[in-house]
This record gives sequence, structure tokens and C-alpha cells, in this order.
Amino acid sequence: MKNESSKQAQKQALRKTDVSGSLLAEIRRAVADYVKSEGCSCCQDRDAHKEAAERLGKLLKVKKYSDGSGRDFYAYASKK
Repeated sequence: MKNESSKQAQKQALRKTDVSGSLLAEIRRAVADYVKSEGCSCCQDRDAHKEAAERLGKLLKVKKYSDGSGRDFYAYASKK
């Protein structure tokens, strides 16, 4: 039951998040570009993927890896 209430609290917090229309549109576009760049194994666009990940990282203020190799999205991932 405790796990269920924490999930409900997370959903409520997300609903309260106020993101301006233009920022939301930019994030949506960045996510779409990121997903599109993944492609399948025969048509991946690694450069576009890296660029889209960097753009998302900047928009979401994701910290960079200490070696500068990219953004540490894993630090913000759901713990399973």
C-alpha cells in the first residue's frame, strides 16, 4: 500500500508541474528528435542522437559527466 501511495504522489507532483507552452513544445521536439535518431540497427544516426541528447540535457539541466563525454541521464532515471 505504501508503494501505491508514493506512485500516486509522484503522479500528482507531475500534474502540478507548470511548463510554459514554448518550453514544453521545445522539450517535446527534442524528445521526438532523440527517439527518431535512435532508429533501428540498420539506420541509426549516431551524430543526430548525440546532438539530440545534448539538446535535451541542456533543456532539462542534466549534469554533464565529469569527463565531458555527455550528459548523465542515468542519475535521474527511475530506480527499479
